[in-house]
Amino acid sequence: MQDADSVHQPVRSPVSIGRRSFLAGVGFLPLLKYVPRSTLVAAHARQPGSFRFFDDHQAAVVTEASARLIPGPQDDPAEEGHPGAREAGVVFYIDLFLSAFDDDPPRIFAGGPWSDRSGGEEDHMADFVPLSAHEEQLWRERIADLQERYRAGIAALDAAADGGDFTAVGVEAQDAILLADTPDGFRRLLFEHAIEGTYSVPEYGGNHELVGWTETSSAGDVAPTGWTADQTSESDGPDPAPEGVALPFPAEVAEQASEGGELLPEGGGSDEGAAPLPGTGAAGRDPSAEIADLDAFFAAALPGLSRARARRGPGG
Repeated sequence: MQDADSVHQPVRSPVSIGRRSFLAGVGFLPLLKYVPRSTLVAAHARQPGSFRFFDDHQAAVVTEASARLIPGPQDDPAEEGHPGAREAGVVFYIDLFLSAFDDDPPRIFAGGPWSDRSGGEEDHMADFVPLSAHEEQLWRERIADLQERYRAGIAALDAAADGGDFTAVGVEAQDAILLADTPDGFRRLLFEHAIEGTYSVPEYGGNHELVGWTETSSAGDVAPTGWTADQTSESDGPDPAPEGVALPFPAEVAEQASEGGELLPEGGGSDEGAAPLPGTGAAGRDPSAEIADLDAFFAAALPGLSRARARRGPGG
């Protein structure tokens, strides 16, 4: 979960990258396959209809809209074997976030020092941390604002659908509505929360049965056991990119890394006077990787294009 100040300024990605490329790229991290935890957070056992902030219809709209932004196998045949927002329980993550102050302490910051996922005897992260008076004031204001944005955003998605029900129209109509967006930019907010709910620690209500981590071959939190000496010292280097997958950095950089080449000039991380990386412009970044048009980015992210990916075959 982000701190109270940073959530007001969304982080903008400097590269344009498809969902499958993103997931495949994350898999190159030197992480072991995750072993499922011994217990599941109580939120995952809840049945549809037991939401705390959303009513059933609002929850259904969020479920369907987030599933168009991060589709899974139920939403697009091209995603067979790749869980998305629906499978990760994103709607529960958002519902718990928007109702954070229904609990005491509020469900804002999960505790520690660790969970029971990797040798811990108890899931300390299931207990949330009390907020200071200042933190509580900021977060109450933030949550209240988000609640209003969700109410308005869901209503706007319904209003844009024939018949006034976003969940009752076809997926192509849903994609068109999301591409058009709402006046207050609700699509971007939902996309950010869908990403958080898919890949964050499950104590916040998403990443159901760790499908987000499993999909990216992430070990998640590994304390208190941590890594063995062999796991940290016997890396075989980065894996090659699968055929048809575009990595989010220039090919020359990937090749240098795989050959053990240095990517930074001698002298460390300072970029003063440093030559740009191979394949980049004068400012040290690839101009073609910039998102010049946010709408175009979301057009590429929506599964309308994944149907074309399906026509190219499994590796496309």
